[in-house]
Amino acid sequence: MFELKVPFIVDPKTKEPSVSLSLLVTSFVLVVVGTVCHITKITESTSVLMELFYANTALYFGRKMQGKSGNVIETETKA
Repeated sequence: MFELKVPFIVDPKTKEPSVSLSLLVTSFVLVVVGTVCHITKITESTSVLMELFYANTALYFGRKMQGKSGNVIETETKA
């Protein structure tokens, strides 16, 4: 079957690949390029890129604050 390998940026603290950090860096680069295009009058608005950056920032820091224990669903078993 077809397998797509996507390189993710490694989180410096956990030393594991991080999808949310990769999205944050990608959206930051897009905001910088969009701002340069806005300054040079190539585009009129970069508000959509800023909203994307805000959403990815919230995702990244929300995942960082969640920690490892937030990823596990604990269930009780009744005997």
